[in-house]
Amino acid sequence: MSNSSATTGRDRDGLAHSSIFCRSSGRAGEAARCKWFFCGDSDNPLTRGFTLIELLVVLGIMAIMASLFLANFAGTRDDRNLLLAQSQLVTNIRSAQSYTLSARQIATNQNGQFFVLKFDNLSPFQYSLGALYNITATPTLVSNFETYQLPPGVRLSASNPVTIYRPTGITPPTTTPSCALLGFKAPYAKIYMNGDFSGDVTGDANGSCHFTSPSLATDDYGHILQYVTNVANYPVTTDSSMVITLTNADGTKFRKVMVRGVTGVVCPTQDNSTCSSN
Repeated sequence: MSNSSATTGRDRDGLAHSSIFCRSSGRAGEAARCKWFFCGDSDNPLTRGFTLIELLVVLGIMAIMASLFLANFAGTRDDRNLLLAQSQLVTNIRSAQSYTLSARQIATNQNGQFFVLKFDNLSPFQYSLGALYNITATPTLVSNFETYQLPPGVRLSASNPVTIYRPTGITPPTTTPSCALLGFKAPYAKIYMNGDFSGDVTGDANGSCHFTSPSLATDDYGHILQYVTNVANYPVTTDSSMVITLTNADGTKFRKVMVRGVTGVVCPTQDNSTCSSN
């Protein structure tokens, strides 16, 4: 009758065994069965272990497969985050239109008369929604009514983050400001577009959008208000198209969103002039 032990040795037939399973009672054939099923016969390919070289080969193959998977995953992640950023941008622009149509309250007893999205290459990983009220007396800006962070690895394009395409006959026909404002005026959410240009404010070397005093011709938000009140016609336009370009971190992939000033259409675009499915 067989029993178990913690020692390792040889049975009466001279066969190596692990005695925790294979201690034999001496009956014929029992040691052979133990050898086959439990004892790891080095001559049997079904039971022998791995050599060091075989183990290293397997680990090398696994490392190669893992690196290929990670490289593919990184590319897929860029595509996914860009598509998400594009979809969110479309939604947030439409939300600004909706806020304007409903004259959403932005301060105590104050409803927004203008909602203005700001795209600034000095803050390339986010964009913000501001709101103006009391525009006919002392215009007041709530500069960060809402701030939208872009998904990881996505930014406003380092080159031409915003392009404004003006109608034929208007000079310049195309502008690419480093900072641009997209405004919606209550009560019908009429669209106003304005791009900052370096040097319109003293020390404004980077061309960032400014709100200093809406009565000044050099104030970027003031340009919109002055256009609305017909004080002057600055580089603001209501009948152009604006294209916002989003890229991945190294600028090798991009997604675009177009806003049409006349119709108010907001949609993804690939060719800067027509809507696309994504």
